[in-house]
Amino acid sequence: MSKKNLIVWAYAIELIAAALILLLLALLIGTPAMAAFIRETANDFATVFSGVMLAAALAFLWTLYSKSDTDFYQWLESKGAFAVYLHACMYAVAVYALSACSLIAIKHVKSLCFMWATSFLLILAVLNLYTLIKNVCDLMRLTAKFQQLTRHQ
Repeated sequence: MSKKNLIVWAYAIELIAAALILLLLALLIGTPAMAAFIRETANDFATVFSGVMLAAALAFLWTLYSKSDTDFYQWLESKGAFAVYLHACMYAVAVYALSACSLIAIKHVKSLCFMWATSFLLILAVLNLYTLIKNVCDLMRLTAKFQQLTRHQ
């Protein structure tokens, strides 16, 4: 599998997993219970989870941008990995922003389709939490590896 296909698959698998979890929840607890749960807890999820994770993703994006002129990030760019991390971070920002906005709006929008979309985005945001943390840890490991390599030169 090519590098590009692998990256596309990494994004697609989160979308597929979120859709399957949403389907499973719908089958287990039913649409009315899901709608009630989302509407009752939307403000909490919007502020406690999506809002906090949006801030974290934005902080990570700002860190990537502010450090982009360092030797490490130049090295990362030369390996073709900087853009991968940058796009992953922008994707996380988009997921958390959409999730937060839809969770805020769900109180005012009574559409069942919007409830499904909001539920999907919330599940996607929860799944993306692992990805965001893994990306931060991977960058930390790569930084240590770069420092190790450059120290011995």
